[in-house]
Amino acid sequence: MRRFAPADAASGGFSRIKKALLLCAAAIVLLAAAYLWYSRPLRPADLTSGSEVSAVGISCDVVTFTSTVTSDCGSIFTRDTEQIQAAINLLEDFPVNRRIDWMGLLTGGASNHPVEGDSVTNVRISLHYKTDDTWKCIDYDISSQGRMSLLDSDGNTISCTVSKDRTASLFQTLRQFYNQNREHPLWKDH
Repeated sequence: MRRFAPADAASGGFSRIKKALLLCAAAIVLLAAAYLWYSRPLRPADLTSGSEVSAVGISCDVVTFTSTVTSDCGSIFTRDTEQIQAAINLLEDFPVNRRIDWMGLLTGGASNHPVEGDSVTNVRISLHYKTDDTWKCIDYDISSQGRMSLLDSDGNTISCTVSKDRTASLFQTLRQFYNQNREHPLWKDH
Protein backbone atom coordinates (compact mmCIF):
# COMPACT_ATOMS: atom_id res chain seq x y z
CA MET A 1 0.00 0.00 0.00
CA ARG A 2 2.82 2.36 0.69
CA ARG A 3 4.02 2.01 -2.87
CA PHE A 4 0.98 3.94 -4.11
CA ALA A 5 1.33 6.84 -1.70
CA PRO A 6 3.72 8.83 -3.96
CA ALA A 7 1.39 8.26 -6.90
CA ASP A 8 -1.56 9.51 -4.85
CA ALA A 9 0.41 12.60 -3.87
CA ALA A 10 1.35 13.15 -7.49
CA SER A 11 -2.24 12.80 -8.64
CA GLY A 12 -3.31 15.21 -5.89
CA GLY A 13 -0.72 17.69 -7.14
CA PHE A 14 -1.93 17.23 -10.69
CA SER A 15 -5.44 17.89 -9.45
CA ARG A 16 -4.29 21.22 -7.92
CA ILE A 17 -2.64 22.18 -11.22
CA LYS A 18 -5.84 21.32 -13.06
CA LYS A 19 -7.85 23.47 -10.65
CA ALA A 20 -5.44 26.38 -11.05
CA LEU A 21 -5.57 26.11 -14.85
CA LEU A 22 -9.36 25.91 -14.74
CA LEU A 23 -9.52 29.03 -12.51
CA CYS A 24 -7.13 30.89 -14.84
CA ALA A 25 -9.19 29.91 -17.88
CA ALA A 26 -12.41 31.00 -16.13
CA ALA A 27 -10.82 34.35 -15.18
CA ILE A 28 -9.68 34.93 -18.78
CA VAL A 29 -13.16 34.11 -20.12
CA LEU A 30 -14.74 36.44 -17.55
CA LEU A 31 -12.35 39.30 -18.39
CA ALA A 32 -12.91 38.79 -22.13
CA ALA A 33 -16.69 38.83 -21.65
CA ALA A 34 -16.45 42.02 -19.54
CA TYR A 35 -14.29 43.74 -22.16
CA LEU A 36 -16.62 42.69 -24.99
CA TRP A 37 -19.56 44.15 -23.06
CA TYR A 38 -17.59 47.33 -22.27
CA SER A 39 -16.49 47.80 -25.89
CA ARG A 40 -19.85 47.00 -27.50
CA PRO A 41 -21.04 49.45 -30.19
CA LEU A 42 -22.89 52.41 -28.70
CA ARG A 43 -25.50 54.38 -30.58
CA PRO A 44 -26.90 57.79 -29.57
CA ALA A 45 -29.85 56.19 -27.72
CA ASP A 46 -27.40 54.11 -25.67
CA LEU A 47 -25.37 57.20 -24.79
CA THR A 48 -28.44 59.19 -23.68
CA SER A 49 -29.84 56.21 -21.74
CA GLY A 50 -32.87 56.22 -24.02
CA SER A 51 -33.79 59.83 -23.16
CA GLU A 52 -35.18 61.94 -25.99
CA VAL A 53 -32.71 64.40 -27.50
CA SER A 54 -34.23 67.88 -27.22
CA ALA A 55 -31.56 69.93 -28.98
CA VAL A 56 -28.46 69.49 -31.13
CA GLY A 57 -25.53 71.83 -31.50
CA ILE A 58 -22.70 71.57 -34.02
CA SER A 59 -19.52 73.60 -33.99
CA CYS A 60 -16.61 73.65 -36.38
CA ASP A 61 -13.36 75.38 -35.64
CA VAL A 62 -10.03 75.68 -37.39
CA VAL A 63 -7.06 76.21 -35.10
CA THR A 64 -3.88 77.55 -36.68
CA PHE A 65 -0.64 77.25 -34.76
CA THR A 66 1.50 80.33 -35.32
CA SER A 67 3.42 82.42 -32.80
CA THR A 68 -0.04 82.89 -31.27
CA VAL A 69 -2.71 80.24 -31.67
CA THR A 70 -5.65 81.57 -33.68
CA SER A 71 -9.05 79.98 -33.99
CA ASP A 72 -11.85 80.53 -36.48
CA CYS A 73 -15.04 79.00 -35.12
CA GLY A 74 -18.70 78.79 -35.98
CA SER A 75 -21.55 76.95 -34.31
CA ILE A 76 -25.21 76.28 -34.98
CA PHE A 77 -28.00 74.96 -32.80
CA THR A 78 -31.52 73.55 -33.36
CA ARG A 79 -34.53 72.35 -31.38
CA ASP A 80 -36.47 71.27 -34.46
CA THR A 81 -37.39 67.58 -34.12
CA GLU A 82 -36.84 66.77 -37.81
CA GLN A 83 -33.41 68.39 -37.81
CA ILE A 84 -32.52 66.63 -34.56
CA GLN A 85 -33.53 63.31 -36.08
CA ALA A 86 -31.44 64.04 -39.19
CA ALA A 87 -28.38 64.63 -36.99
CA ILE A 88 -29.07 61.48 -34.95
CA ASN A 89 -29.48 59.45 -38.16
CA LEU A 90 -25.97 60.52 -39.20
CA LEU A 91 -24.57 59.33 -35.88
CA GLU A 92 -26.51 56.04 -36.10
CA ASP A 93 -24.32 55.13 -39.08
CA PHE A 94 -21.22 55.51 -36.88
CA PRO A 95 -21.68 53.54 -33.66
CA VAL A 96 -18.74 54.10 -31.35
CA ASN A 97 -16.94 51.60 -29.18
CA ARG A 98 -15.46 52.30 -25.80
CA ARG A 99 -11.83 51.28 -25.89
CA ILE A 100 -8.96 51.47 -23.52
CA ASP A 101 -6.37 53.93 -24.81
CA TRP A 102 -3.29 51.93 -23.87
CA MET A 103 -0.88 54.38 -25.55
CA GLY A 104 -2.44 57.28 -23.67
CA LEU A 105 -2.10 55.38 -20.42
CA LEU A 106 1.49 54.37 -21.11
CA THR A 107 2.63 57.79 -22.37
CA GLY A 108 0.60 59.86 -19.94
CA GLY A 109 -1.51 61.29 -22.79
CA ALA A 110 1.48 62.71 -24.64
CA SER A 111 0.79 63.32 -28.30
CA ASN A 112 2.48 64.90 -31.27
CA HIS A 113 2.72 68.62 -30.75
CA PRO A 114 1.78 70.78 -33.73
CA VAL A 115 4.47 72.79 -35.45
CA GLU A 116 4.41 76.38 -36.64
CA GLY A 117 1.83 76.85 -39.40
CA ASP A 118 -0.13 73.64 -38.76
CA SER A 119 -3.92 73.83 -38.87
CA VAL A 120 -6.30 71.45 -37.17
CA THR A 121 -10.04 71.39 -37.81
CA ASN A 122 -12.35 70.14 -35.06
CA VAL A 123 -16.03 69.31 -35.38
CA ARG A 124 -18.14 68.84 -32.29
CA ILE A 125 -21.75 67.68 -32.24
CA SER A 126 -23.61 67.93 -28.95
CA LEU A 127 -26.78 66.01 -28.13
CA HIS A 128 -28.74 67.74 -25.34
CA TYR A 129 -31.26 65.71 -23.36
CA LYS A 130 -33.03 65.81 -20.02
CA THR A 131 -32.96 63.02 -17.46
CA ASP A 132 -34.14 63.17 -13.84
CA ASP A 133 -35.01 66.89 -14.33
CA THR A 134 -31.37 67.63 -15.18
CA TRP A 135 -30.07 68.79 -18.55
CA LYS A 136 -27.19 66.71 -19.85
CA CYS A 137 -25.30 66.41 -23.11
CA ILE A 138 -23.06 64.05 -25.01
CA ASP A 139 -20.34 65.59 -27.17
CA TYR A 140 -18.79 63.82 -30.14
CA ASP A 141 -15.49 65.68 -30.62
CA ILE A 142 -13.73 64.76 -33.88
CA SER A 143 -10.43 66.13 -35.18
CA SER A 144 -9.12 66.32 -38.73
CA GLN A 145 -6.07 64.47 -37.38
CA GLY A 146 -8.19 61.34 -36.92
CA ARG A 147 -8.80 61.62 -33.20
CA MET A 148 -12.19 61.27 -31.61
CA SER A 149 -13.43 61.49 -28.07
CA LEU A 150 -16.86 61.24 -26.57
CA LEU A 151 -17.54 63.49 -23.58
CA ASP A 152 -20.37 63.59 -21.05
CA SER A 153 -21.84 66.71 -19.41
CA ASP A 154 -19.03 66.82 -16.87
CA GLY A 155 -16.33 66.61 -19.54
CA ASN A 156 -15.46 63.01 -18.68
CA THR A 157 -14.26 60.93 -21.60
CA ILE A 158 -16.69 58.12 -22.38
CA SER A 159 -14.97 56.73 -25.43
CA CYS A 160 -11.48 56.81 -26.85
CA THR A 161 -10.38 56.96 -30.46
CA VAL A 162 -12.13 54.61 -32.84
CA SER A 163 -10.50 53.34 -36.04
CA LYS A 164 -8.96 56.16 -38.06
CA ASP A 165 -10.91 55.28 -41.22
CA ARG A 166 -14.26 55.47 -39.42
CA THR A 167 -13.22 58.62 -37.56
CA ALA A 168 -12.14 60.31 -40.81
CA SER A 169 -15.44 59.34 -42.44
CA LEU A 170 -17.47 60.65 -39.48
CA PHE A 171 -15.42 63.87 -39.52
CA GLN A 172 -16.16 64.46 -43.23
CA THR A 173 -19.86 63.59 -42.80
CA LEU A 174 -20.35 65.95 -39.85
CA ARG A 175 -18.37 68.76 -41.46
CA GLN A 176 -20.50 68.46 -44.60
CA PHE A 177 -23.69 68.38 -42.46
CA TYR A 178 -22.51 71.52 -40.63
CA ASN A 179 -21.73 73.34 -43.90
CA GLN A 180 -25.11 72.37 -45.40
CA ASN A 181 -27.04 73.66 -42.40
CA ARG A 182 -25.17 76.88 -41.56
CA GLU A 183 -27.70 78.94 -43.50
CA HIS A 184 -30.72 76.68 -42.85
CA PRO A 185 -33.56 78.65 -41.16
CA LEU A 186 -34.18 75.89 -38.58
CA TRP A 187 -30.57 76.09 -37.37
CA LYS A 188 -29.54 79.18 -35.40
CA ASP A 189 -26.11 80.64 -34.71
CA HIS A 190 -25.02 79.67 -31.26
